[in-house]
Formats: sequence, C-alpha cells, structure tokens
Amino acid sequence: MNIKINIFLILVILVFSACSPKYEVRKTYDSANANISCINSCENNEKQCNTDCRKSYNICLSDARVRANDMIYDYDREYKVNLYHYKKAKNNYDREYKFWLKEYENIQFDYDYYNGQCNISKNKNSYECKKKEYFSSRLTKYTNTKPTEPIKIKRVRLSDLVVQEQSSCTLNCGCTDVYDRCFSKCGGKITYQKFCISNCDD
Repeated sequence: MNIKINIFLILVILVFSACSPKYEVRKTYDSANANISCINSCENNEKQCNTDCRKSYNICLSDARVRANDMIYDYDREYKVNLYHYKKAKNNYDREYKFWLKEYENIQFDYDYYNGQCNISKNKNSYECKKKEYFSSRLTKYTNTKPTEPIKIKRVRLSDLVVQEQSSCTLNCGCTDVYDRCFSKCGGKITYQKFCISNCDD
C-alpha cells in the first residue's frame, strides 16, 4: 500500500513539475549615468578576455589530443595482455559449460520424467513423486554450480580518450562577470528581471 502511495505522489510531483512555469533571468545594462570611456575600456577588456579564453580553450583541446595519443599505446598494450588472459578463461569456461550443460540436461530429463509420472499417480508419497522431489533438489543445487562466463574485454578507443581528456577544457572564463563588475565601477547600473518562458499563467 505504501509503495502505491509513493508512486502516486511521485507521479503527482512530476505532473506539477511539468506544468509549472519556467523562468529565465535577463540582465539590463543602464549606462545613462556612467563614464562612457570607462565602459569602453570594460568592453575592450571583455573582448580581450574572450579572445584569450578561446585561445586557451583551443590549446587545451590540442594538448588533450596529444595526451590521448600518448596514452593509447599503453591502453593497447594492456588490452593485448588482458585479451590473452580472457581468451584462456573463455576457452576454460566453454569446456566447463559444455560438461555442466550435459549433466544439467540429464538431471532435467530425469526430473521431467518423474514429474510426469508423479502427476499420473497423484500420490505425493509415491516412489515417482519422491524421485521427482529428489531431482528437483538436484536441479536447484546443480544450477548453483553453473560456470561463470568471464567478462569480455573492452578495448579503449582513441576517440573516447580524446573526449575524456578534453572534458576539462572550458570556454567559461568568467569574462562576463569581469565586465559586469567593471561596468558597475564605471557608474553603470545592472538590473535583473525574471521572465516566464514556458507554462506561463495567463
């Protein structure tokens, strides 16, 4: 009962979340009482900041590719070693599983036979029903001895390494925040307004 209530509450929350208004905050810059030459200097600094940021970002991407190319050799070496051990383990597993499956099918055959005979006799204390229970127990125990297949080795791709190494590269250098602080120091006024962008109330 509690599970049903929890599921219902989650669904209600999801429905209301989907229907609730969504907002975004927009900035307005007022430079009426500001020092214009000062603001021009702020704009130039922001442009330079963005230029430097893009340069740093492109250098970061390039360095990441170099690191990935260096790393792939070690990953390939490790992959070949692991692949060798995997193939040995897989051959052992295939051999063990073949023997296991043959015995399992024999036990299953005996169980199916005595299960059918037990159903015919309809006497739980009959020889057939006792044999059925015996082979049922053997099936359960034998199932637990099923060999475990080794995990297949996954090869690391160069493209994955590049993405991994480039994930730390960013174009977020805080240039806008620097400009905003500079703009305010120059006497400019920044106002923030919240606007509804979807699911708005009429």
